[in-house]
Amino acid sequence: MASAALLGAVRVLSFPGVLYVLVGAAVGYIFGFLPGLTASVALSVLLPLTYGMEPDFAIMMCAGVLGGVCFGGSISAILLNTPGTGSNAATTLDGYPMSKEGRASEALGASASASFLGHAFGILAVIAVMPLMMRIVLSFGPPEWFALGIGGLSLVASVSGKSLLNGLVAACLGLLLSTHGVNPVVGSPRYTFGLMSLWDGLPLVPVLVGMLALPELVLIFSEHTTISATGKLSGGGTWKGVRATLRNLPLVALCGTIGTLIGAIPGVGGNVSTWIAYSQAKSLSKHPEQFGKGCIEGVIAPEAANDATEGGALMPLLSLGIPGSPSTAVLLGAFITHGLVPGQKLITQQLPTVFALLWAHLLGAFVACTIGLWLAKYAARITVVPTRLLAPLLTIVCLVGCYATRQRAEDLVIAVVFAVLGYAMRRSNIPRVPVLLGLILGPLVERSYQISMQLSNGSPAIFFTRPYSVFFMLMIPLSLVLPGFLMARRKGQGTTA
Repeated sequence: MASAALLGAVRVLSFPGVLYVLVGAAVGYIFGFLPGLTASVALSVLLPLTYGMEPDFAIMMCAGVLGGVCFGGSISAILLNTPGTGSNAATTLDGYPMSKEGRASEALGASASASFLGHAFGILAVIAVMPLMMRIVLSFGPPEWFALGIGGLSLVASVSGKSLLNGLVAACLGLLLSTHGVNPVVGSPRYTFGLMSLWDGLPLVPVLVGMLALPELVLIFSEHTTISATGKLSGGGTWKGVRATLRNLPLVALCGTIGTLIGAIPGVGGNVSTWIAYSQAKSLSKHPEQFGKGCIEGVIAPEAANDATEGGALMPLLSLGIPGSPSTAVLLGAFITHGLVPGQKLITQQLPTVFALLWAHLLGAFVACTIGLWLAKYAARITVVPTRLLAPLLTIVCLVGCYATRQRAEDLVIAVVFAVLGYAMRRSNIPRVPVLLGLILGPLVERSYQISMQLSNGSPAIFFTRPYSVFFMLMIPLSLVLPGFLMARRKGQGTTA
């Protein structure tokens, strides 16, 4: 494993690998800074542009995006009281009061250093459990993969929105959409409507762009004249914030642990981990009365947890092919687009690529958190660009990328159709990630089910006689009670914050 880690580092640090990581980090930094344009949207926009690249370089660029988004989102949270992503919301509680006190640079310095340390904590946790992950996935067969797919999908569906029913309906819609194309076992075409372009199923890139990126661009185009009315950054104090983070390393480690563990649970993510970390920091602080009034610990805790969550979300993705967050769901699409299948084959046969992803993720975070501080006052000007100019430009980039992937005009039609669907779901508060996850996991679930039935002569008992498959099947009833627990937990954090 050491040689694979070294080879992965060489790929990332050599040219042009390092250039792709830098580009990805810059894209993630900008998208994270713009309110509403999250990591999943950034990856959706970037994914079509990676078509034709070598798989390693494409994955490195996507990892760079993930490394840059979280800190980018904290800048607008601190400067403008507008979190760039939902997981940066807790940062506004103390970050914005610090800005009003003229301590914006101190808050940004603390955010940058805590973000990088959180990323490092999460990535090192993935590396630490890699040997165990490899041993586990080697024991997986078709029953385990089926149970994992259904159990993970039900869990993600149940925690992706406020309504359990909406999440399950969205997941079933994704599974239904995955049946377009050739049967993975029998080989006969289904639901192709006479179109050769559907024999391989619905193209993933147009669906991703249509469901995630285009609806967000429509919303910011229609709802705002500008993203923000101001964008100012106070001078001085940056290193004071960095030193504050270093003085609170035990808090960073605690919040990094919280973020990593919660990130490893599919579908939970930073929206939960940051509030739990903030609550823990407040309860352990010697001066809890200062929280919400410009306390530096109130910036360090959620940012460390937020970035560690991204590392934790890579654990189920790399080992089991189940994304731990919306951004890693799109990253899963990037893997599949470039012929890489997360899970057993990836971590046993292409381990250098896994380490290249991890090192690129860490490098992207480092770049965003260092150079990003120098660019913050200039990036703030983007928020005063009229969205009627910004949104159409990004829409053109998305559609050109969709067409360039396969150079088929029908892909543009598919993107527009799913944009309409995604917009309607967005306005109706129906989660879209379960649809995408169902589309991605559908072939694996169907193939594993059919093979399992052949092995057991049609008996479903095969899913309840093997330890791992039983565990994953138990995730299904667990997912029915988990949302209620999380909702109660969130209400408790809101009361104590």
